[in-house]
Amino acid sequence: RRQRQMCIRDSPKSDKSFLGPIQHLKSYIKEELKDYLMDFLIHGSISTADYSIGWSDLDTFVILKGQTFENHKALIEFRNKIIKAHDFLLKIDVHQHHGFIFCTEFGLDQYFSFLPEQVLKKSKSLIGHNIIKLQSHRDQNFLIAVFSSKNDLLRSAFYTKILRHHKYQNEYLLEDFQNINTMYQLKYFLSIVMTLPTYYLDAIGDPCYKKDSFSKVKNKFINEWEIVDKATQIRDLWQVKEDFPYNSNKIPDWVAELLGGNYFFRAYKLSSKMLETIRK
Repeated sequence: RRQRQMCIRDSPKSDKSFLGPIQHLKSYIKEELKDYLMDFLIHGSISTADYSIGWSDLDTFVILKGQTFENHKALIEFRNKIIKAHDFLLKIDVHQHHGFIFCTEFGLDQYFSFLPEQVLKKSKSLIGHNIIKLQSHRDQNFLIAVFSSKNDLLRSAFYTKILRHHKYQNEYLLEDFQNINTMYQLKYFLSIVMTLPTYYLDAIGDPCYKKDSFSKVKNKFINEWEIVDKATQIRDLWQVKEDFPYNSNKIPDWVAELLGGNYFFRAYKLSSKMLETIRK
């Protein structure tokens, strides 16, 4: 598939302070990284322009040239330079949970990734108009195991009242807002909730772009769905309620009020029902 180029100048004027770091990243790639790369893709909500300012993070898919991967000296040089580029991710989202996602040119011929092809088809390039060909290999048992691991994490959180993942400043997210200074941790939890539909569809062999997954899945789990709606409302309201950038780790009062308590149980209720359906 031929990749379209990411173009910040086409964005609304009010969004340019939010999207500006992407232009700086693009310049950095051109000056420092391009020789190592086959392509550098942006995917997710920023690629499709349905982002929430201050909430949406920067999702990437970085494809290394085969010659970079096979040359240990070049690989170390690239590593040192890409580490410096991580600051651009944080300028988009101070609560960014992950770094860059990598693949090699060789990996495209045996593509096996957590990213469905539907995601990459909607991506945009920061390098140019390249044609990318994938030879996809997706193991259904592995994808079911991936969903099961999400369910295990939520089950553990429900029983222990602690989400033992993405600790920040030596603190985990606790049930019922017992530590209010855990916005980074809460955002990770809500990201799990909002990706459950995508992981579910992947596990049953019907992969789908995240934005489209909600309408495909909601009616199947209508009795457990409310926490997805709450998470989505928080995501959409963030750019209205909070200034950009949001440099605090305090959970805003309106977020706590909108989400409500007992959130680990409510998320596990949904994921366990989904897993039960997958196994059937």
